[in-house]
Amino acid sequence: MTGNVKSAAVVWFRNRALQADFEFAQPDGAPIGSVVDIQFQHHGLRVHLDQAVEPTWDEDGLEPVLGMSVPVDRDTLIDRWYVHRIRLNSEGDGAR
Repeated sequence: MTGNVKSAAVVWFRNRALQADFEFAQPDGAPIGSVVDIQFQHHGLRVHLDQAVEPTWDEDGLEPVLGMSVPVDRDTLIDRWYVHRIRLNSEGDGAR
């Protein structure tokens, strides 16, 4: 799935003439494929595809983007008012 996230993000950035760097991160020894870091200009995203790594909010310069199976506690929703979610749909041999 991480490859699908990277592929979709590469296309999205390219269509907007933006540069981005991608890393299959392994914070705290998480299995590869749990987290994808995307760095662009002065911003960054950390895509959490499963629950292996708990999202860090407003601390490390990477805005969390959560897969559908990653829970969000009520206090976070009250404090932030929103979270970013990603859903991958099966399409042929891949995902979209």
